[in-house]
Amino acid sequence: MRQLFWILGLVALPLIAGEKTRILEDLGPYSYEVDYFSEESFRHLTYDQGLVERTFLEPGYRNIYQRYLAYGVKAQLESSRSPSSEAREFVQQSFTYPVPQHLGIIAFKRGELSATCPKVVAAAKALGSQTIAYYHPVHFSGGNSKSYKMPRGPTYGKHWRFETTLHFSQSEFEACLDLIDREKLRLHYVPHLEGVKAMVDSGTEEDWRLVSGIPIDDHYFHHGFGPLLTYLTKRPKAFTSAPLSLTLAAELDPMVFSYARKVRAGQAWLEAELKRLRRPAARYYLNTNGDFFHGKDLTAERGHDCSELKRLLAGLDGLTPSMYGDKGHFEKSDGGHLSLPKTIDAYRARFRERLNELCPKAPEVIEVMASKPLGFGEFALDPETQSYADVLKDAQSLLFVQYWTHGRWDHLGVLEPGSAKARRELLKESTPLRGKTAR
Repeated sequence: MRQLFWILGLVALPLIAGEKTRILEDLGPYSYEVDYFSEESFRHLTYDQGLVERTFLEPGYRNIYQRYLAYGVKAQLESSRSPSSEAREFVQQSFTYPVPQHLGIIAFKRGELSATCPKVVAAAKALGSQTIAYYHPVHFSGGNSKSYKMPRGPTYGKHWRFETTLHFSQSEFEACLDLIDREKLRLHYVPHLEGVKAMVDSGTEEDWRLVSGIPIDDHYFHHGFGPLLTYLTKRPKAFTSAPLSLTLAAELDPMVFSYARKVRAGQAWLEAELKRLRRPAARYYLNTNGDFFHGKDLTAERGHDCSELKRLLAGLDGLTPSMYGDKGHFEKSDGGHLSLPKTIDAYRARFRERLNELCPKAPEVIEVMASKPLGFGEFALDPETQSYADVLKDAQSLLFVQYWTHGRWDHLGVLEPGSAKARRELLKESTPLRGKTAR
C-alpha cells in the first residue's frame, strides 16, 4: 500500500466555473434542493459523483443516489462551518460494574458529528468512561441488494465505490477528535460501512454492510483510516498518553474471511504509518457480528485462504463482536436470566463452527481464535425484557463493552430519552455536574 495515498486522495479540489450546471444535471429531479444557490457558492464543494452498474440495473437506485448527492450538496451550501452544539446537563455518576465501559459516538452525515460529539464526550466525562468508541462512517454506493448482485470479481468504480459528498468534512471530524483528546479521553476508532440508501432512507436495512459484498482492499483502508492518519499527522501530540485502539473491520465477516490477506496488509500499513509518525503501537481488533449466519454464499463465491486467516487472527489483540440482546446473541441460564459465561461459550462455538466449515483441515485456526480475549465492540440489551446486571456482574473477563448510543439502543440516555431501568442497573447515583457548552 503506497505511502501518502491517503493524504493525496483526501484533498478536495475546488470546482471550476460552470460546474453548477453540471451538478444540477447530475441531481436530476432533486436539483430543486440547491438550484437557488449562486454559481460562486458551488466552487468549493466536496463533490464526487460516479454511476455504478447498480444505478442502471436496479429500479429506483439512481433516484436514491441523486437524493444522496443533493442532500450532500445542500448540507455544504447551507453552512460553511460546523454548527455549534450545546452539551446536555449530566449527573455525575459512575458505572456500577468494573468492566471498562466505553460510550460510542455515532454520526452518519455532514453536520451530525459536530452536534453529537460534544454531548457524548460530556456524558463520558460525567460517567467516568475513559475511552470513546468512535464509529467512522464510510459511505458506499453499489454493493449487493435484494435485486442486484455484484459479480464474483467486482471492480471498484463499476460495481461499488466510496462516496464523500454527504460525509462530514475533515474539519468537522478533526474538531471532534480535538475535543476527545482535550478531555483526556482515549480513542477506539472503528470504520463502519454505510450504504447511501441508508443515508437518505433511515428506515431501510436492505444495504446491510455484512451482506453488501464490499471487498476489503486499498480503497477501504484509504477511506476508512485516511482521515485519522491525516489528523495524526497534523496533531503529533494528540492521543499519545495511551495506545490507540483500531478495529480493522466491523460486521464484515464474509469479506474478512475472503480478504484476510488484504486485512493483514492494511494492518501492516497502519503499523508502518504509526511508526513513521513516531506513535506508540496501536491495539488491533476485529468486530464480527454476534453470529455467523449471514453472507456464507459470499465467502463461498469469493474464496478464502485458511493460512492467511490464521495469521490475521494471530495478529489481533482481541475479538470484539457486536452483541445485541434483541438479535438473539445472548444465552440464558437455567433460571431464565441472561448468562454471560454461556453467551461467551455460545459465541465461540458459533465462530468455531464457521471456521470448521471454512477450514476443516486446519484446526490450528480454531485454536488461535479460541485464545483471543473478547470485548463487546457494540453492546445493547432489550431493557424491557433483559437485565444489564445479569451480564455485567460476570464481565471481569471482558476487555470492555462499547455502548451504541444511538436511536433505540441509546439506553443510557446520552442522546435519546433512554431507559430508566437500564440506568438504574448500570449507574450509581452521585453528585450533579453541568455539561459545558461546546462550540
